[in-house]
Amino acid sequence: MDNNLGKRIRRFRKLKGLTLEDLGEKAGVCCKYVGEIERGIKTPTVTVLQKVASALDVHACVLLSSFSTEEGYLERFASINRILHGRDAETLEKINKILKIVFDEKY
Repeated sequence: MDNNLGKRIRRFRKLKGLTLEDLGEKAGVCCKYVGEIERGIKTPTVTVLQKVASALDVHACVLLSSFSTEEGYLERFASINRILHGRDAETLEKINKILKIVFDEKY
């Protein structure tokens, strides 16, 4: 099994300053199971993945994506996620347009 999902979960957990026990409690799943997911021993169900993502304050798609696990990358991504979290749809659309202009993409 590809363990990048587990690595991303571990990195986000550590960024939040959570122990396995903390994350398990917040997600409503056994901390041992979370540890097995992080080590690539178990693959979470969609329901568990959603619970873990919610406990980490990220969308499940972020945990599933192929983002780099290089040092600092997830920290920067988490910082951006915190800034965008809770913004209304209109504001997010404006931010999206700005980013497309900055990165020379069509919008």
